[in-house]
Amino acid sequence: MEINDKGKAGEEFVNNLAYDTYLKYWCYPGPIDLNGDSKEICDLLVLFQDVCIIVSVKNYDFPDASIEVKKQRYEKKVVAKSSSQLYGAERKLFDSKYEIFIKHPEREPEKFNKEKFRRVYRITINVGEQIEDYALASSNKKGFVSILNRDSFTKILQELDTVKDLIDYLDEREKFLTLNKCSIWYGEEKNILSVYLRNAREFPEEYFQEQENQKVIDLLGNWEFYDNHSSVAAKRYANRNSYFIDRLVNEYVLPLPNGADTLALELMSLDRLERRAVVEALLGIVAQCVENDPDEVGRRFFECNSIGYLMLYFPNELSDSEVDKLMNAASMMYSYKKRYDRIVCLAANYNIERYRFGMFEWPAYPFDSGYAEYVEKLIKFVGWFINEQSFLYSATEYPDE
Repeated sequence: MEINDKGKAGEEFVNNLAYDTYLKYWCYPGPIDLNGDSKEICDLLVLFQDVCIIVSVKNYDFPDASIEVKKQRYEKKVVAKSSSQLYGAERKLFDSKYEIFIKHPEREPEKFNKEKFRRVYRITINVGEQIEDYALASSNKKGFVSILNRDSFTKILQELDTVKDLIDYLDEREKFLTLNKCSIWYGEEKNILSVYLRNAREFPEEYFQEQENQKVIDLLGNWEFYDNHSSVAAKRYANRNSYFIDRLVNEYVLPLPNGADTLALELMSLDRLERRAVVEALLGIVAQCVENDPDEVGRRFFECNSIGYLMLYFPNELSDSEVDKLMNAASMMYSYKKRYDRIVCLAANYNIERYRFGMFEWPAYPFDSGYAEYVEKLIKFVGWFINEQSFLYSATEYPDE
């Protein structure tokens, strides 16, 4: 009973942490094989776009044991056991002869579409005793397993708070742990993370170079240096506006019918820097129009991740229904003119007191002659695209550098 309680406590820690973050809508805590053996597939499953993250949670303490014995038990009870469970979960999800159905806590049962997921990540998290110098990964022909403890998992989700940022780190971390030729290095996970963040989100090339003699890399203290640096404080301050996207998705988009399958999926695919850029573009066009002519519609268009983004300013006197019609017509014209079949549109008035949003899909090029004629007439009527002004927007993660 005591062992079972510890296991449940560990699972609840990870599930609560993940479910209270940006992963919420795509998290499946303890997913059950509903149409099969009705057993739990893994401790936590995260499914987002083509990414499948399989998580195994352990909660072991090793009291009254020597350091050497602790490491041996950790390897056996945490690393080996968890890796075996992760590989088993992956086999079940992707190699079963029957269709797997799982359930998100807030949705109806759904089919696990194994053809959809092209990237699989396996993660072990031990929330029990924090063993020093524990193995950060295990690997064999079945695949790579990232091994994290309670503190490192918490720190990663706090610092890398978008799916894209998290996945990019897992990819670089795997490369670092499998390819680097530095035989010995010292430092906790947070120190590895800080080196990655301060080196343009990759690890220094010298970490992967062959060495004639054994090389020691000391990473201790890197996190404290990073966490207290003025440039990092500037980055965190600059990121504040970007959380408008997160709030928009969580409070307004996800509750909509099919919201998670359209606009939410696109917006949550943006990393933190991209979200900052989108919101700053919206704030920029609002500020420009308020200063120049607050009674006229303003617009700004750019591309992000091969999708058109249209930012609109609308005067206060326009009703919500009128703004919706404006967004629909504007997205149609920009889709036609710029040749994007999908347009994400964000519209706001003075001080962002009111805002509207939507994702619009329009016919792909080449266009039907009747459709092209209609849109051309609409463009001529509103007088857009005659004297377009281009602008260059550059965003750096650390704005004071």
